[in-house]
Amino acid sequence: MDTIYSKLKGYGNSDYYPYHMPGHKRKRITDSLNDFADIDITEIYDFDNLSDPSGILKDAQDSLADYLGVQKAYYLVNGSTVGILTAISAAVPKNGKLLIARNAHKSTYHAMCVRDIEPSYIYPNIIEGMNIFEAVTPDQVAKALAADRVNCFVSSDDEEDIVSKPIDAVIVVSPTYEGRIADIKSIAEVVHSYGIPLIVDEAHGAHLGFTNNIKGFESSACRLGADIVIQSLHKTIPSPTQTAVMLVNSELVDISRIEKYLHVYQTSSPSYVLMAAMEASINYMKEQGKDRLIFLRNEFARLVDDINSTCIYIEALPYVSGKHDPGKFIFSAKKAGLTGKQLTDLLRTDYHLEFEMNVREYVLAMFTVADEKDAYDRLRSALIDIDHRLRERNDEERNDQEGNKKEGNKKEGNQVDGKQIAVKQIEVKDFISFAMQDTANLFIDKCAQHETVYPMSVAWEMSGEYVELKESAGFCANEFIGLYPPGTPILVPGEKITEQHVEDLLQYIECGYEVTGIFDCRIKVIK
Repeated sequence: MDTIYSKLKGYGNSDYYPYHMPGHKRKRITDSLNDFADIDITEIYDFDNLSDPSGILKDAQDSLADYLGVQKAYYLVNGSTVGILTAISAAVPKNGKLLIARNAHKSTYHAMCVRDIEPSYIYPNIIEGMNIFEAVTPDQVAKALAADRVNCFVSSDDEEDIVSKPIDAVIVVSPTYEGRIADIKSIAEVVHSYGIPLIVDEAHGAHLGFTNNIKGFESSACRLGADIVIQSLHKTIPSPTQTAVMLVNSELVDISRIEKYLHVYQTSSPSYVLMAAMEASINYMKEQGKDRLIFLRNEFARLVDDINSTCIYIEALPYVSGKHDPGKFIFSAKKAGLTGKQLTDLLRTDYHLEFEMNVREYVLAMFTVADEKDAYDRLRSALIDIDHRLRERNDEERNDQEGNKKEGNKKEGNQVDGKQIAVKQIEVKDFISFAMQDTANLFIDKCAQHETVYPMSVAWEMSGEYVELKESAGFCANEFIGLYPPGTPILVPGEKITEQHVEDLLQYIECGYEVTGIFDCRIKVIK
């Protein structure tokens, strides 16, 4: 049977002349087209149509569905975003209600705005010290759904009057951006007891469909009871940016609705280059995924152990099987007074290492099945070297000030070869006290104390104007405001901006972080 790629290559090597899109006409006109122009085509005879597949594209999708044991699998060439938009639109009626974790991706919020859906929030727990959201728990979902049903109905003269609409569906993120894993099986049981569907944003878990019960990895949510699962292939398996899949295994969501909204949100001109690469990456994982995932798990666990057993000032988030997905390596130099950005800048400048994300408290490095041993070794060596440099600088300061700081060293120092040393803040700017404060409580404040003045979907459509960020307290946000990555909001449209929000956002900007929704220290507010 032909693969998408083999059929494209055969056509690219033929003498057929293209009187059709795309505009490069299969010619390598620019350098960027050199590698794929001959296989970049549109929907022509015998090459199927992703909007209504019946040939090679249908075969590719059906093959994935059969392998994963789901009803339907859909190729997405607009990334996971199109899957999130489709899933929510199909599962929740217009003006309905969706239970979500506050750390949901911005595409979830956009879907709610487009469909006038009311959000009901779960605020996940925080891993103290690192300021990282934990995955949502079954108990949190159960309590939220139970409370919602109680609030939806009140007894009046032995009759029940609806006072608010009930939750129509639940969406959770697992693995989270930072790799935290939810108990999807138990969450699905809770959600289904209310007769509503569970959507799982598994954008960072495409590899989980190929774990085949490997110790240290969870199964994909599509095998654990979720109704709709969205995965970004490009995040964790060898597939180009923008490629994703949506997996459906449900009696609670109408397939025809899913396909209707997929046609609305998905491009009508899907890239054959991307689809061929998607099929190839899936076949790679079927054939080699198990061995590559075992290697990933072993090297990842070794790296975490080595850093935490060797370093004094640099620490890694411990790897706990079943709670953290191997591949998301989170490390910090807070003990030395360094922010995540300072540590990232040092690693980029001195060691030529680039990272997925940095925030005040930590740095996030991603490992996938494509990484070989040298990837782990380079980062291990760099972090250990930085840790030694931190020790040397602190030793120098200790020797210079030993007479005056003996008592202070006993209280504040760390052990190195049995000696007490003082922790020195290296290249610390004025904002370092902000970075090193009790960030767990700070983040909880930003999430749990939101005041919603206007419904999000209403506020999103209201007229706005830009004001200076430092003067915005008391106004209501007109845009989504947050750090990118990962794309989760600090403020959503319609929420009141507080003095704490202003202070935090100004500090983020001063620290050099990318804050979406703010331009030249001006924020768009509702008039």
